[in-house]
Amino acid sequence: MTDKKARASWLGFPIAERLRYMKNEMHISHPDFVRAATEIKRGVETCRATNSGMGLLVLAPTGAGKTYLRHYLARQWTASKRSDRTMVPVISFKIPTKPNTRSMGRELLRSMGDAAWNFGTAQELDIRIRHLIPQVGTVVILIDDVHDIPARRREGGIKDIGDWLRSLIEDCGVLVVLLGIPSAAQIVSLNPQLKRRASAQIRIDYFQLDTNEHRRRLSSFLARVCENLPLAHKSTFDDNLVESIFYATYGIPGQIFSLLLEAVNCAVADGRERIERCHLLDAFKLRYQDSAATCPNPFSVDWTPRPLDRPGEIFYGSWIDTWHPGPVNSANREVR
Repeated sequence: MTDKKARASWLGFPIAERLRYMKNEMHISHPDFVRAATEIKRGVETCRATNSGMGLLVLAPTGAGKTYLRHYLARQWTASKRSDRTMVPVISFKIPTKPNTRSMGRELLRSMGDAAWNFGTAQELDIRIRHLIPQVGTVVILIDDVHDIPARRREGGIKDIGDWLRSLIEDCGVLVVLLGIPSAAQIVSLNPQLKRRASAQIRIDYFQLDTNEHRRRLSSFLARVCENLPLAHKSTFDDNLVESIFYATYGIPGQIFSLLLEAVNCAVADGRERIERCHLLDAFKLRYQDSAATCPNPFSVDWTPRPLDRPGEIFYGSWIDTWHPGPVNSANREVR
């Protein structure tokens, strides 16, 4: 929905339909997201061509889109029914509450719809996994929240699960994608055998404004979002608004989307078909509720650009599991 005629079709639509579209159908890819999806698809083709398995570690801090990536890929290779079986090209599951080799096997089998997922020892479950995966046409196994393994197990348990993952890659001949926040890298670094089979890493990170290139990436992303918003007229964000959106969301893709969802709501309630600064001002209050009362609103006309990370403010003491310390103060950023 990127042309003028398509946008005009939203005129008169109820707000519930617009928000449903944003939540369930609208997809604008973060540049890192595109790279991750492309490399996963390439890895699948490599495994098919070589008839061998490989591992890939995809790291993303909270809110950067790793779980959405898992759901997106599951839609790329959908399950299908045959007369005698259901084909499951994508097996997708999260780390169980008490991770060990048996619970990992149970979750994998349960996610592929196996009726006997809860029966048998760890070894028996592993045998069943290796028998079923070729039968149902699996091409990729996506395992989310891998950071929960080092968080919930000691070093010996981490090694055991690492060995289980290594064997899964070797024996099943498919791409195994491990998804987690940056601390998930421990599961690979603590197991040399697994590291050799899953040494490739892809990072999906927050947006930043500390360089001109990072500023262009965020501006380009927001421009694509504006092209696809369920509004009859195209919204435009100048450099000042882009900067305000960045500080209002810490550059986190999930937070950006939530803010713009509220902004669409505000615009339609105001009888407008584009997002303006006043709608973002109100959206910030709606998105953060009482938390917004403890810090300046980045969309106020008298706001001085800075991170909202002082004591009592929205991002104070949070979002630390990433590769950078947080938004760079506007006074210290690269000169445009």
